[in-house]
Amino acid sequence: MTSMKEFFDKQNNKITKFIEDFEELKNSIQFINDKYDDLETQTDEIRRRLFELEKIYKSSQNKDDLIMEVGNKLDILELNSRQCNIEIVNLPEKRNENLISIIENVAAVIKQPINKYDVISDKLQFTVYSPK
Repeated sequence: MTSMKEFFDKQNNKITKFIEDFEELKNSIQFINDKYDDLETQTDEIRRRLFELEKIYKSSQNKDDLIMEVGNKLDILELNSRQCNIEIVNLPEKRNENLISIIENVAAVIKQPINKYDVISDKLQFTVYSPK
């Protein structure tokens, strides 16, 4: 009888050890599962942020292209505006002189009529608008 009791005690110890190992394995699997869930959540967040960054990058590229296009158009407009400039040199400057009347007189001498409304002034620099 003692031998049977020893046998059952051994079996009981083995089963108890097996149950302890099983619980430890179960806890390890739960830990790994929790870590996997955390990793999946972080991956989803990284994907979302990457998608947002790609949208911002594409938007900034479009804005850069638009800025470049506007800059090119501005350069062309500046070049075209200079085609209408007239520069009068070697004419002594007098106090309180009427520069528009001087331009009208010069225009009459060269037989190119200019209306005073065609003259756009900025301080002592004038631009004459002449439609093509």
